Amino acid sequence: MQGKADSGQPSVRKRNRLTVVCSNCRRRKSKCDRQQPCSNCIRLGNQDTCRYTKELRAGKGRILIDARIDKKLSSSRQGTSSDSSPNAVNFHSTQDNTPEHINIVPNGRFIEVKRSAMTMFSLLSDIAIEHRDPYLKSLITFRMLAIDMTVNRIHGSRQHASSNPGLPQSFAPLSIFDSDGDPLSSEGSFKRHQLIHRSLFDKFGRHRKNDASKFDESEKFITENLPPRSILYESILPFFESYLLSIVPIFHMELLKHEIAEFYDNWERTKKISVKSFDHIVYCLTLLITKVCQLSINFSKFSSKLQSPIQHLNTDKYIAIVNHFLFEMRSLRKCTLMQLQCLILLRVYHWCAPEDGDGEVMQHGQILLGTIIASCKEMGISWLSLLTPDDYFFKLDPQCRPSPAIMSRDDYERVLRMIWCYVLYWDRKMCLINGQECFIEKSFEYAETDPNALWHQKVVTLDSTVLRINNLLNDFPGKVDRKAVDYEIDHALELFNSLKDKRDEQLNLEYELMLGLCKLTFSHAKMVHYEYQTDVPNFHETAQDVWNQIVHLAGVFHSYCDETDRRLEPFTKFYTNKIVGIVANRLCILIPAMILRMNRFSIADSVERNIMVKFLFGVSSLYFNEFGFDYYRCFKKMFTAKISYKILNRPADKEPWQIILRFLLHDLEKVRSGKKTDDVDIVRRIPLLVDLQEALRKLPDATGHDVVKTWNDDIYPIGKLSGDFKLDLQTDKLQAFLLDRYANSFNIFASFYDRASQRLADTAEDANNELNVHALQNHWVPISLAMPNSEIQSNGSNYSPTTSTDLELANYELIQEMFEPLDFISYF
Repeated sequence: MQGKADSGQPSVRKRNRLTVVCSNCRRRKSKCDRQQPCSNCIRLGNQDTCRYTKELRAGKGRILIDARIDKKLSSSRQGTSSDSSPNAVNFHSTQDNTPEHINIVPNGRFIEVKRSAMTMFSLLSDIAIEHRDPYLKSLITFRMLAIDMTVNRIHGSRQHASSNPGLPQSFAPLSIFDSDGDPLSSEGSFKRHQLIHRSLFDKFGRHRKNDASKFDESEKFITENLPPRSILYESILPFFESYLLSIVPIFHMELLKHEIAEFYDNWERTKKISVKSFDHIVYCLTLLITKVCQLSINFSKFSSKLQSPIQHLNTDKYIAIVNHFLFEMRSLRKCTLMQLQCLILLRVYHWCAPEDGDGEVMQHGQILLGTIIASCKEMGISWLSLLTPDDYFFKLDPQCRPSPAIMSRDDYERVLRMIWCYVLYWDRKMCLINGQECFIEKSFEYAETDPNALWHQKVVTLDSTVLRINNLLNDFPGKVDRKAVDYEIDHALELFNSLKDKRDEQLNLEYELMLGLCKLTFSHAKMVHYEYQTDVPNFHETAQDVWNQIVHLAGVFHSYCDETDRRLEPFTKFYTNKIVGIVANRLCILIPAMILRMNRFSIADSVERNIMVKFLFGVSSLYFNEFGFDYYRCFKKMFTAKISYKILNRPADKEPWQIILRFLLHDLEKVRSGKKTDDVDIVRRIPLLVDLQEALRKLPDATGHDVVKTWNDDIYPIGKLSGDFKLDLQTDKLQAFLLDRYANSFNIFASFYDRASQRLADTAEDANNELNVHALQNHWVPISLAMPNSEIQSNGSNYSPTTSTDLELANYELIQEMFEPLDFISYF
């Protein structure tokens, strides 16, 4: 045989053929009639798992894949395993597949080291967006410096600092202000604002205090924090199964009910929780299911009408109890199926939780997800549970929980398959939202076309595409194939639209928004790259594309808040609120990035900039009024969002980018002269600013030079080539945000510390008057602060050297002109 092979005779190609029996009959070694489903599976009740597979041979191994693969997927992908290399992308034959590489980390990867944590921010996170964009980086730095400068000059009483002991110490100034009063507001208006603000502080402080509660093993404590059995079986479990199981499809409900019944029987008999029998895990599952059901009802439009007994349960300490049993009892040395389900449900809760949640970078959730994936690998839950479940050999101990008497091998196969699809979805989900590198590094071409399959099983069809997006972004962030990423994102959208159905609309909305976020954020990264490279045509095209996507996502956000889309299940709003809130927050970051760039377009005028600022106000108002009252993280973001809005909402003759550059140049000059330490590391944060300072120093000693012009022409030279470009704002699609929807009601964003306390304003003025004036040599200062008003040009752009102006006083007056002191206090 070897001789024939060497003689050059062609080898025989093995066919890929359908197996003659379904997977169940193959395992049972029984005759199959090849029906769908077959008669044996119908007789034994296994029709849901009756599959005919295609056997693909490669060397000595084999992989079984569902034979009913989507034709579109098969035509666009070949092979069994996705290649992580960007070169493995199969473009259409008519498409130019020449790679075009871009750098999405022009300022490097952002790693923050603090006392409490060290974090490398994901490539598509909010902080990474701000770090790569010099306009946003300058805006954030300006805001930080202005806040620090102002707050250091305001001294308030500390007697109210402990009024909310559950809140961080940074919230103390807010509590101080609430107790001081605001004589500039009417008495009724102030009391209304004071009650709203104070109630929010109290609520969030109470949440944080409850989460830090210590577990008490007494019978009384456990009884007080255990849902009554009657409410659990009559209200909680039926509600969870009817409305929430599709969101967390990791349970076999009959098995779960059996385990909970066993737990309650044992508790009522012994009044003890047996850790050895894993009663504590069932206890945690019960608490988490109750907590999630309560969130679902409270965030639905029926919360005031339903009057469910679930709403009246005191669940304040449930999460602290779950954390105790899962993380303080060495539970992670081993893992059971129920413990894994408990960890997954806790991950879902942190995604939805209004009191704290994942936070901006979702670091908490990612670390927990890593624990979940490690547990899955330890338990054998992997791609094998989806592709070749028949290869598993289960040895079920009689003492295991759930007991083999109620959970067969087929039940294990079914649950493991559901769990793997779900965990896989969450891993890819973080990649699309934040650019987080996937923990699960393998993927296979797979398509589930069973009409009765779960949503998460169907979406595995997109898994290899999303993994390719992950690898293209994270393998070499400084050299990303732009065409390949664009193709994969568009292909994922196309595939998803072909497989989704009208069931599980809340999950459809989430996935569409995830893909939209990924597309928008990557488009912004492309725009910044083309700016650095002075690629004018691509910059114009991408800038318009970024704005179009902003407008589109804003429209989806508005429709969601207006509830014009009646397809969404009201009881799942607590879940979809998270992704919608992420979208709204991303809009509040990227709209300012577009506003700051308007100065470089000679065609753009103040009217267009004003429209964009009004659009920002409308989006911010909708975001903070819809989410700021309930979500701690959103409420906290409102402090800086209000300041950013005030920076951008300037009169027509005062360009915000001009003001930012002037301010930062003066602060940099103070660092250079040794009068100030570089607390925010401004030199490293904005290297282009140092280049701008050096460019200005080389100019002749003459007045009337425009700093923005130097920036546009020499530092970021694409500005001088973009004068003929006009951004299409699509004003007709912005009308819903340009009208003040809260004109006749309370707008928390508009009213939040909008007027300064007179006492604090007086304190700031006193601090200002105490500043000493020192003569400085060879420093750039704004001519508007060094010359009489009659000598200032209307655009406020002139610079002039001076030897008699104190930069600290000048900077303070500059921000005092723009802001009220209290705006900076509210940041903390």
